Amino acid sequence: MSSSSFSSSSSSETAAEHDAVQEAILIVEQLAQSMLRDGDLRSWAYLILQWNLISRKCNIQDIHFNFVRWSHDMMTNLFCHTKTQHGTRKDVQKFHLSANSLRPWICPVTAVSLLMMESNHDGRSLFESTAAATNYTKAFDKALNDPLVEAALRKSGTKKEDVQSHSIRKSAATYAAGGTTAPPAVFSILL
Repeated sequence: MSSSSFSSSSSSETAAEHDAVQEAILIVEQLAQSMLRDGDLRSWAYLILQWNLISRKCNIQDIHFNFVRWSHDMMTNLFCHTKTQHGTRKDVQKFHLSANSLRPWICPVTAVSLLMMESNHDGRSLFESTAAATNYTKAFDKALNDPLVEAALRKSGTKKEDVQSHSIRKSAATYAAGGTTAPPAVFSILL
């Protein structure tokens, strides 16, 4: 989302700016709920995985079905390809995802589970379509016109035209770094 809504560019943030930034997570939740209301489980799961894995949408499309595993009480995803790693087995990175029973509409475990139940899989890609990213982008843009999403955008002070599917990764990274969508202190990232 826009840098003015998902992260503050200065440390002298006003109370109103802070409140607007706090509302940004609600935009993601409203987008997810809009996709669910439309019955678009694939796009919803795509959004939830992009948010929870803090990933580019092209990398979500490349999640391999056989690389989704369980480790104790965590679901793990193995990625062989990121912007800096290019697809060899030695480059595999493990990403842990936990369940969110309090907010199932943004739970990655629920998203993967429903996606697996909703369609047949050939054991390859979790999203079995070469157009998965394109379809997700279309569903994302459609969800931006949902009245509840529009209300969340207004509440956070974010313009609809400033929101795109790649905004999800950037806002999720900021949120994960500080437990909020306001930017974290530099030393907390360096630790």
